Amino acid sequence: MIWDTAGQERFRSVTTAYYREADALLLVFDVSNRVSFENVRSWLTQVREYGKETVAVTLVGNKCDLGSARTVKSDEAKQLATSYNIPYIETSAKTGHNVNQAFTDVARRLIEISTGEKCAEVVDVATEDKTWNCCYGPHT
Repeated sequence: MIWDTAGQERFRSVTTAYYREADALLLVFDVSNRVSFENVRSWLTQVREYGKETVAVTLVGNKCDLGSARTVKSDEAKQLATSYNIPYIETSAKTGHNVNQAFTDVARRLIEISTGEKCAEVVDVATEDKTWNCCYGPHT
């Protein structure tokens, strides 16, 4: 089940109940909205306080397609994610950039947490380079 509270303050008291049952959390902020990024620490504090110890959290910077409208630099978001020991990925819901990857990564981490084993890399054959020949290497 996926819950999207859109970071709205009116959902803050309800989200603490969701944290107790959540196995994974994609914490999404808008790279063109500084306030949304500044709220990340507060959300992460709540996750640590109310969530499961094993919850798989990923920090997601959305709207990476906006370029010059960006107010949060990638390095700054990566540094925050590193300080909480969580992965960081940038996405664009508008273009679809990295959206599937964000969900795939968190699903892989859920499997690793539940099994205690590292997952094998998954290759998306739909986007695989079609010029590669599995037996002989790339076509020239």
